[in-house]
Amino acid sequence: MAESQHSVIIVGAGVSGLYAAQLLKARFPDLLVVEAQDRVGGRIMQVNGLAPWPIEAGPEFIHGRTHPFTALAQQMGANFTEKAWPEWWYFGKEKKLVPDAEVGEEVNRVHDLFQEQVGDEEVPAPGTDVSAADWLRAKGATQKMLAVADACYANDFCAELKDVGLREMITENQHWTDGETYLVPDRSMGVVIEGLARGVDIRTGCPVTRIEYDAREEPAPSTSQAPGVTLHCADGRRLRCRGVIVTVPLR
Repeated sequence: MAESQHSVIIVGAGVSGLYAAQLLKARFPDLLVVEAQDRVGGRIMQVNGLAPWPIEAGPEFIHGRTHPFTALAQQMGANFTEKAWPEWWYFGKEKKLVPDAEVGEEVNRVHDLFQEQVGDEEVPAPGTDVSAADWLRAKGATQKMLAVADACYANDFCAELKDVGLREMITENQHWTDGETYLVPDRSMGVVIEGLARGVDIRTGCPVTRIEYDAREEPAPSTSQAPGVTLHCADGRRLRCRGVIVTVPLR
């Protein structure tokens, strides 16, 4: 199918992709964002109709006052309520809510492991990483501690403990600078997405199946087409650009 040409194409219309688009759209007016889903926002999404207000089906608070998303929400007019530690825990595998009072000891032990002891570990060499679940078991974690760690820490990675690596845990422990405050905005996080999407050319329902990067530095002899990047879409369309930014999840 016919190609369309752009200076920059961003793959993924989540927060990262939309924020990149806002930073670049003035310099590259023909910038395009392509999104596989039929909506924008990535992990941020709402369910409407169950209550008089939108219910957050993704993240519902911001972790840290210096987090970049905090500033974005403030730019959209949001105010925040500081939230204390959760009063309830949801254990997904058991499908039940557990009051904080029942797991206080486990919570303290898990925090010590994740926030203190993990920082003393050596970063595993490539190919030798272990999962957070295996690391906790080796430290003597009980089943209830694993459930707490899964609900608290693994959820931050949108994964299960068995899919979170020790290497990543150490890296986050060493580089987290946003603070430990939990901030709940006074409006839907969808407001931030709406603001980030404003003025951006976005094509939803456009999955990219393959990206080809030209190795040549000059136009091909048989064509005047400049070197760059070709994105192949699921519907057969091809999109050309000089540079591409990929902001999709790793899995």
